[in-house]
Amino acid sequence: MKILLIGGNGQLGQAISNKLDKKFDLKISTNSKNDQNYCDISNKKSIINIFEKFLPEVVINAAAFTDVDRCEIYRSKANQVNNLSLEEIASQCLKKNSILIHFSTDYVYDGNTKFFNSETDITNPINYYGTTKLNGEKKIIRSNCKFIILRLSWVYSSYKKNNFVLKIIEKLKRKDNITITNNEIGSITSTDFIAKKIEKILFFLKDKNVSIKEIFNLCPSLPSNRVEIVNTLINRLIKDNKKNHLMKGKAYNSKNVNNPYLAKRPINSKMNTSKFSSYFNEQIESWEEDLENFIITNNINV
Repeated sequence: MKILLIGGNGQLGQAISNKLDKKFDLKISTNSKNDQNYCDISNKKSIINIFEKFLPEVVINAAAFTDVDRCEIYRSKANQVNNLSLEEIASQCLKKNSILIHFSTDYVYDGNTKFFNSETDITNPINYYGTTKLNGEKKIIRSNCKFIILRLSWVYSSYKKNNFVLKIIEKLKRKDNITITNNEIGSITSTDFIAKKIEKILFFLKDKNVSIKEIFNLCPSLPSNRVEIVNTLINRLIKDNKKNHLMKGKAYNSKNVNNPYLAKRPINSKMNTSKFSSYFNEQIESWEEDLENFIITNNINV
């Protein structure tokens, strides 16, 4: 199975390439102009060229503009990367009969429900990042290509330093105060977790000749709020004076204070992943298990 990974130098792309390399016929495209497999996804001809070069059976699109606050400022770039580029990528997948695996976000939901967000729920993004990702989904669906869209939540990795988990770990190392919301609920999701699920999907596609057009929620189970995540990190990484660390800083309800971020965040990012688990016969581990694997794999200490 010939696989093309677009966005191979991003945090998710790097995790996927490390997981899949040597297991599949994987070709990696990046946005680095020095790369022989360079692809500028804002350029239609560049996209066509990379498809013609590799003639992939499966395309994994890991290219994205994921900085939620910067999306509010650099709207044109966010729209180009997260939305407009999908028109040509999906078109090429249709022409080459490729299956497109694309990553979306929990931010397509508005988070106003008390229940778990399901794939069939009405989408209503409350920030520009979520809007661009939802519009990108729609372009894929309208193209009539075969696709798997994976809606992810609260992604973190060792490859990119400005994610929630690594920011907290750095604050613990420096013994800084930690200020976080206590009412946003979701599941932190490591890129290693996602890469493992991509491997599962590819083996599924390899074994079964399916014409798939599906959207799946994908994140670890047992969601919690950010305070619980921070306290889990403290209990796991701090050997002495845990209580002092737990008491440092403050938690606040984002409904009761001015939003410190440019972009609004959904209060409820809980996602029902039963569709993914059933479709691919795959167990979904908890975010605590995923985090523990991340800590061990990356030898994290404070």
